[in-house]
Amino acid sequence: MVRKSWKCLAGLAVCTFAMVWSSLTVHAEPGVTGYPKVVQAPGYEGEHYLTVENAKEWEQQDEAVKKRGFIVNEPAGFYELNGQVVYLRFSQIVRMTIMDGYFLDENGLVHPYNAGTKAAIDAQVNAALAQIKAQAAALYGIDFSFRKDYDACSNYRFVRNVLSNLGEYPAGSVPVIANATKAQTGKNLKFRQRFASNEWVLMDGSVYVGIYSYDSNVVQTDTDPHTTAHEMGHGMEAVLNAASNGALRNVFRQLNGGAGYSQYYFYSGNEELRQNVPDCFVSDYAATSYAEDFAEIFAEAMLCDAAEMAEYYQNGYWSGAVYQKVMYVKQLFNQYAGAAILN
Repeated sequence: MVRKSWKCLAGLAVCTFAMVWSSLTVHAEPGVTGYPKVVQAPGYEGEHYLTVENAKEWEQQDEAVKKRGFIVNEPAGFYELNGQVVYLRFSQIVRMTIMDGYFLDENGLVHPYNAGTKAAIDAQVNAALAQIKAQAAALYGIDFSFRKDYDACSNYRFVRNVLSNLGEYPAGSVPVIANATKAQTGKNLKFRQRFASNEWVLMDGSVYVGIYSYDSNVVQTDTDPHTTAHEMGHGMEAVLNAASNGALRNVFRQLNGGAGYSQYYFYSGNEELRQNVPDCFVSDYAATSYAEDFAEIFAEAMLCDAAEMAEYYQNGYWSGAVYQKVMYVKQLFNQYAGAAILN
C-alpha cells in the first residue's frame, strides 16, 4: 500500500505536543542536549507524537516560507525544554521529538541513551518486549519480526502501536485472520516495521506505508489502523475467494458496473483524474487494481460497523456499490469464521 504523505507515528509516551498561549523565553546558553534552552510559560494543551524526521520537515517548510519573503515568527527550530528536545514553530507550537541519544520512558522522563546506558536500557526494554510479544501470541496468535536498523526502544513502540490498532478491530477478527493466513502459507502471521524513509519511494513522490508478503505471511505497516487492516486484507483475499467458491472477483466486477481499473487514477499525479474516480471505488488507490480494491474494502469491513456503514452511504460518502462490497466481504468473512464477527 502506498500513500502520498507521511503520517506521524503514534506510540509509547515518548513525546508531547503543546499549544502555548503565552510567550516563550529563549536562553542563549545550550542545555544538556546541546540545544538552546527555552522556558515555557503556563498554559498549554493537547498531545501529539512526532519523530525527528517529521520535525525536520517542519523546519524545511519554515525555511521555504522565509525564502518566499514571508516572516516566520521566532523562535523556530530545535530547542530544549525541561531537558527534552523540542521543535518550536510560530513561537507557539512546541513539538516534542525523539532525538538520537535519548530515551524517554513511559513516564515522559528523559534518560541518556548512549554507550554507557544502552545495555541497561535495552535489557529493560527487551524484557518488556518479550512479555508483550507473549501476550500478543496468546491473544491473537501473531508474532513480530523486527528490522535490524531499529533499536530496542523502537521495536517496543512498534509492538505497542500494532497491538493498539488490533484492539480497534472487531473482537475475534484478528485470530481468524492469523489462523487463516497461517493455514494458507504454513507460517505464523507476523508484523514488521514499514520501510525506512529512504526506501521504496516511487518516482511520483508516493511512499510505501505498508506491504504484505505472501510467501512469508508478514505485514509491514506504518501502524496506521487502515494500513494494517489493508495489508491483512491482501492475506485474506485468497481465503475469502475460496469461501465464495471462486465468485469474489466476479462479484466485485459486477458491482463495479463496467468501470475498469487503471494505475493512472493513483500514480499519474493528475489531480483532475483522481477527482473523477468512478464512485464504485472507495478510494483512488482502490481503482488501481482488483487486489487493491479488495484490500481497501477489507479495511473498511474491519473498521466500520453497520451503523457507520449506513451513515457513510446515507450521507453520500459511499456509493451503493461500495456499501454492497463492504457488506459482501463482511458476509464472506463471517461465513468463513462460522460466527458473526464483522457486524
